[in-house]
Amino acid sequence: MNVTPVRIWYLLTEPSNRVIPVEHRRQGRVLSALLFILIFGSLLGLFVDPDYGVVWPGVLVGTCMAYGLSRTRYVNLAILISLISLTAPPFIILIAEKNYAFHPITHHLSWLVLPVLFGNLVLPVKRALIVTGLINGGVLALAIILEQIGIYDVLESGGLLWSASILILLSNFIRQDYIVQLRSANCLLADQSVALTCEIAEHKRTAEQLRASEERFRGLFEHAPISLWEEDFSAVKHHLDDLRAQGVTDFRAYFAAHPEALSHCATLVKILDVNESSLRIFRANSKEAMLLSLADFFTDDSYNVFQEELIALAHGETRFQCEIIGQPMTGDSINCRVDVSIAPGAEADWAKVFVSVQDITEQIKAQQALQESETRYRTLVEMSPETILVHCQGKVVYINPAGVRLFGAAEARDLIGVPIMNFIHPDFHAQTRLRVEHVQLQGELMPFRELRLLRSDGQPFFAEATANRILYEGQIATQTLIHDITARKAAEQREKDLITEREKVRALEEFINDLSHDFRTPLTVINTHIYLLQRRLSDEKQLKQLDLMYKHATRLMKMVDDMIEMFELDMQLDLPMAPVDLNAILRTFTTDYQVLAAEKKQTLVLDVPDSPQLVWGHKNGLGRVLINLVMNALQFTREGGSITIRTTAQGWYVYLEVRDTGIGIPATDRPHIFKRFFRGDKTRSTEGGGTGLGLTIAEKIIERHQGRIEVDSMEGQGSTFRVILPQYSAICQL
Repeated sequence: MNVTPVRIWYLLTEPSNRVIPVEHRRQGRVLSALLFILIFGSLLGLFVDPDYGVVWPGVLVGTCMAYGLSRTRYVNLAILISLISLTAPPFIILIAEKNYAFHPITHHLSWLVLPVLFGNLVLPVKRALIVTGLINGGVLALAIILEQIGIYDVLESGGLLWSASILILLSNFIRQDYIVQLRSANCLLADQSVALTCEIAEHKRTAEQLRASEERFRGLFEHAPISLWEEDFSAVKHHLDDLRAQGVTDFRAYFAAHPEALSHCATLVKILDVNESSLRIFRANSKEAMLLSLADFFTDDSYNVFQEELIALAHGETRFQCEIIGQPMTGDSINCRVDVSIAPGAEADWAKVFVSVQDITEQIKAQQALQESETRYRTLVEMSPETILVHCQGKVVYINPAGVRLFGAAEARDLIGVPIMNFIHPDFHAQTRLRVEHVQLQGELMPFRELRLLRSDGQPFFAEATANRILYEGQIATQTLIHDITARKAAEQREKDLITEREKVRALEEFINDLSHDFRTPLTVINTHIYLLQRRLSDEKQLKQLDLMYKHATRLMKMVDDMIEMFELDMQLDLPMAPVDLNAILRTFTTDYQVLAAEKKQTLVLDVPDSPQLVWGHKNGLGRVLINLVMNALQFTREGGSITIRTTAQGWYVYLEVRDTGIGIPATDRPHIFKRFFRGDKTRSTEGGGTGLGLTIAEKIIERHQGRIEVDSMEGQGSTFRVILPQYSAICQL
């Protein structure tokens, strides 16, 4: 701090800051200046004129006290003490003085000019007039009281005091007008000073707020969880303005034609500052490493985005957002979301641009995983064999291809928007509404329940359905899984029918067994009695009748046997299979029937090789087939006809043929000859016709041997029945 006389004088006379009224401060300054001078005068009088004892020390003490109080808010008390200190000594000296010859009275009265002057300088006019009057009145009173001082002496000696008082009062009156003007000026100056002080205080407060805001900004900038960059694009702005001045209007086309311009613009960007998160995201060791060049963090894809950013800024945009692939200092890549914003106030020169960079690599990976999961889910839903249907607010919003097929629609769009209740049978509407409301409120997975649904054409079918609550395109919806159980219901019905049929078959079996027993017993008794009667009777007519009775009883017995065998075949009872020599079976059975053929004057020929012909079969079953085929041939062949039995092997099969030269089968009867109880007209007209079950039994037995039976016939020329069976060697290779 510079020490100057003015500064010293200011320190000696300026009142304390606690003194606020302007008038008090002015009085204090004037009084301090006068008392400071008087203090030196008192010290000088103490050394020059020590004859007056305690007068000068008293004046010195009083003036020092008044000086100290003049610097405080007690300025009025200081004025009073200073007036007393200046007025008391002359009166004390006049009262105590004895030798006026040596010290004339004029010398003492002249001292009183000082308090008059003090009063006029530091007091208002009225108070100054009162002080002057009191001092002069005190002098006159002193002349009256003291005998040694006459009135004439006082009047003569006090001329200086009175004249000085009159002049001081006149000057005070004149000064008062200037004081009023000065006070007005001081008030104006004070107002301006107050306004200036308020303005300075406001500037200080604004500066403090700005500094606090800057500190908060720096704190937020440094500790932000995302990467923040402060950049200077002014050089880029200048470069783009130069290009615009050169006539470039389409910056996209310009950058496409001059790709090196993008690299140049990237080098013009100045990175002013980055925060701590930027170091972490871009794997940098220090800020200095990141303040080099923006191009160090660019990939090939980044230049395309940078081009769009420059085009947006060049067209007056102050903010730009994008997603790019950034390149950390380690050389790998990260997915970033970038937000570029020109700072307010920097729109003209782009000197301050804030860039926020958010690492969204994990978010991108999560989105990709979610998309892959959704793709897998959609693929599963689309390829699911079960119907998956989503409905919202009572209407279908999605259905997979399996559901389209289930409900008989041509395309999914034919079902979208259709009320869900259109697919529910009316008997299940109430139940379905309750289940949907429960799913919507509770969000629980509903168990499978059986219900009846309706196809698009109104045809009902049975299904099982389960439902759960999902979020579909931002809305709460119900996802329903439907399993078509029509086949299962049909199978269950077939199972029930089969059980019923088995019960019927079982009852029929019991009935037939009982019936066969009931038939066999009386037929056996009848045959026995016929035999006995034939032995006893000799009448030819009676014997012929008994023979007819025997034939019909025998035919009835055979019918019962055929019905029982047919029933056993229908019951799918297992036949014990084994390797069987078909040629050996033919030799055995043919020998028995050659006698019967001879009685009818027919020829029965067996044409089989000597080598065995093995098939996988049941010996008695195959024998029954041969009996039925041979008996049919013998029955429908006239006298003189022939029956030929032949076996051949071709590939994996054995062919057994029974050929006759009989009456043949009409074309209208051929499709029906293997049906139960079917007999053609010629069959019924033939004596001793069969039961109509022989060929049916033969076909059933051959089917149980995994073979088939065929017939070739021409009416009037005979018939050929062909049995085809797999060879045993072929069965072994399977």
